[in-house]
Amino acid sequence: MTIASPSIQLIPIDDIYADDDFNCRGEIPACDVVELARNIQDNEVKLPETQGFIQPVVVSLFPPELAEKYGCKYQLIAGFRRRLACRVLNRISIPAIVQPYMSEGEARIVNMTENLNRKNLTLPQEAAAVDKLIGIYVGEELIAKKLGVSRGWVQIRVQFLKLPEAVRDEIVLHKISQPQIRDLYTIMTTRGVQAVFDSIGELKLAKSRGVKGKRLTKAANKVTTKRVRGVSEINDLIDHLRQVLPAEIAFGLHTIMLAWCTGAVTDGDMHRAVKDHAEENDCYTYTLPDIIEA
Repeated sequence: MTIASPSIQLIPIDDIYADDDFNCRGEIPACDVVELARNIQDNEVKLPETQGFIQPVVVSLFPPELAEKYGCKYQLIAGFRRRLACRVLNRISIPAIVQPYMSEGEARIVNMTENLNRKNLTLPQEAAAVDKLIGIYVGEELIAKKLGVSRGWVQIRVQFLKLPEAVRDEIVLHKISQPQIRDLYTIMTTRGVQAVFDSIGELKLAKSRGVKGKRLTKAANKVTTKRVRGVSEINDLIDHLRQVLPAEIAFGLHTIMLAWCTGAVTDGDMHRAVKDHAEENDCYTYTLPDIIEA
C-alpha cells in the first residue's frame, strides 16, 4: 500500500473513529502518553503552525454508509498515541494526513508499517498484527512484501503464535531470540510440547552460565534429515506450494494428499481426488476401495 501525496489538514478529533482493536498496539492507557503530551506542548512554541506535531496522524475518509454507522467522518489509521495525547491536552482538533477510503488490509498495512518504523512494538504485538493480516492476505511472502520485511520475519511471528501461551510467556520473559523461537517451534512439531519446555529449561541454564545464542535443533535444520513432519510443517509446505506453483496446478492432487496427512481431508475425499485425477489425465484407472462410497 502506497500512501498518496500528503495533504495535511486540521480536523476535529470528534470526527475521527479510533478502534483500539484495529491498532496493532492494542489499547493505550492515557498514562502512557503523558510525556508525549508534554513534548507536543513544548514543540508548539517552536512549531505553532503544526500545533506542536512533528508528524501528523493518518486518517482515511469513511464512505457514507460507514460514516453514518460510526457517526464519524474519518477512520484513524496511524497515530493512536498522538490522538490520545491530544485528548489529554483537551485539544478539539489535530493535524492529519487525509487519505481516501482504505480497505481493511490496506489500512492494517499502513498502521503496522508506521509502528514498525518506530521500532518499539513488542513481539506479541507484532505477531498479533501479522495474524490479522493472514486473515486478509494469502501467504507469508505476500504479507512480507507489503510490510517491507523478510518472509522469515513473518514466519517467526506466525510460529510464535502457534506455540502454547505458557511458552510464549517464557519467550517474552527471558528474551528468547528469534532463531531460538524457530528452534522451539520445530521441536514442538517433531517432539511435542513437553520437549519445548525442556528446551526452554536448557536455554535458561545456558543463559545463567553466560552462553548466548544457544541453538537447539542443529540436526533438524539440515535438509537431508529424514523425520516425521508435524501438522504445522505440512501446512507450511502446502502454503509454499500454492504460492510458487501456477494457479492451475497449485490446488492439485499433491496438496490434497498433504492435507489428508494433516487430517484436513477425509479418506473418501482423498480417494475420490485420486480417481478424478486419473480420469482427467487419462493416465491410469483407479478403483475406489469398497469402503469408500462412489
